[in-house]
Amino acid sequence: MWIVRVALDRPYTFIVLAVLILVLSPIMILRTPTDIFPNIDIPVIAVAWQFTGMNPEELEGRLTSGYERILTTTVDNIEHIESTTVSGQAIVKIYLQHGASLDTANAQVTAISQTAIRQLPPGILPPLIINYSASSVPILQLGLSGNGLSEQQLNDLGQNFLRPQLVTVPGAVALLRELKKEHPALLLGSGTVTTAKDAEETIEAGAEFVVSPSLHPEVIALTKAHKKLSIPGALTPTEIITAHRAGADYVKVFPCSAMGGASYLKSILAPFPHLKLIPTGGVTLKTAEEFIRAGARALGVGSDLVNLAAIDEGKPEIITEAAKAYLDVLARVRAL
Repeated sequence: MWIVRVALDRPYTFIVLAVLILVLSPIMILRTPTDIFPNIDIPVIAVAWQFTGMNPEELEGRLTSGYERILTTTVDNIEHIESTTVSGQAIVKIYLQHGASLDTANAQVTAISQTAIRQLPPGILPPLIINYSASSVPILQLGLSGNGLSEQQLNDLGQNFLRPQLVTVPGAVALLRELKKEHPALLLGSGTVTTAKDAEETIEAGAEFVVSPSLHPEVIALTKAHKKLSIPGALTPTEIITAHRAGADYVKVFPCSAMGGASYLKSILAPFPHLKLIPTGGVTLKTAEEFIRAGARALGVGSDLVNLAAIDEGKPEIITEAAKAYLDVLARVRAL
């Protein structure tokens, strides 16, 4: 081969190249940024239907097949559709074309799902609509088993006792206390609070507001007893009204994008204009203005504000600039 001939004719050239590669490789490896949680833009919407007691064949014929046909005529920019039907459950995944608007597709899927449910057998539950993000897949899965425990008991154990401990950050209370001590003028809050005990601990550490992913009346009651702001999570109109009546100062609508984004928020506020809603999930610089115009009192921003890559690379100024950009949007819209 020609490369062997060149190596034999010019051995010193290849030796120098090999040494160069050996010297430069560690430097390049150390300087290469690593993002353990990259932002992967894969526009996929999953719709989960549930009808207890119906076998897979009947559910496929009466729900899944017809729903797929309806989607192809009502949802724009579909790349392909996948579905899985098991006993009592059907999951339909809608893969969109690259660059398609996820908010538009969410609104279309939500609208057609609400229409389709009227034509389905009585007793079927409204579907759960979820945006799939490859960058936020679970990094930990835990299986539970127990002699003498039923499936319902195991589910309760996992959801109510183990999950809250896994989703919180160890040492968060200590960190909150330290931040409050070093920066007493800073407005700090706690998130993913699902028990009154956690609320008590974080408030004692310096939290001025308590945020929950779901509705927990005992957390609201304790937070209000300490005269702090309570922001529980809710999604459906019933949950939102229940949270408001329980004493919530604001209600976090999560995941808002799964229900149609700003249009869903506007629909909720039409009959309930007195509600103070904070959309969370799907809020970006591109959608912030739309949410404010729809009636949002505040915005819940996640990865679009707290850039994990910037944290890993030690560049807090990127997060600072993103925060300023959001404040500029708020000031501009509210000045109109």
